Amino acid sequence: MPAYAATSPADTIPAGGARTPSGTSAFGARRRDARTVHGQPLYLLGPGRVVVPYRRGHGGWYCVVLADGSTPRDVVELTANDAEIETALTVATLNPLRTTDVAARAELWCHRVHHRFPKASARSVGWMLATELRTDGELTVELHERAARRLLVHTHLRAAALHRILARLAKAGFLTRIREPDGGRHWGGFALSLPESGPTGEG
Repeated sequence: MPAYAATSPADTIPAGGARTPSGTSAFGARRRDARTVHGQPLYLLGPGRVVVPYRRGHGGWYCVVLADGSTPRDVVELTANDAEIETALTVATLNPLRTTDVAARAELWCHRVHHRFPKASARSVGWMLATELRTDGELTVELHERAARRLLVHTHLRAAALHRILARLAKAGFLTRIREPDGGRHWGGFALSLPESGPTGEG
């Protein structure tokens, strides 16, 4: 289950919950139209829970309660009226990769490369970089002479073709150069990076 956080933690319920004509109610400031929230994670100010409205009811919504470590396990659904929905804080999912370990990120990187570059040669290069040649405990690759030779042998590529694939990976945001080549035996160093989602099916 991904973590969630309210994007406006400073928002508070007006003192005494007094209703005013300026866009506020006893539940707080109105932030949205209650009729348009299907499937949107919201933080209800009253019960203090993150919910996802899934079905419209009379004057409100039936909601699924998202487990956040503080919600009792037996609380899985609740109903919220329109005022609670309109005044709830907007919730955004946090980066699901923030706490992912290095090995998992490398695996994800490899899958993303395969998705973006489906041809066998690029997939093979990506797999080698993420597994056999990656520095232990890091998301980096040093293509010294021995590593470059292993990459060429495994992928059955000529040096020029391998250089082109590495350049395409870098251009697509999957590789960030951290060491320049020395013009001889060392091809340079790279960090494995994850670009924003982009087009698929490149060569």
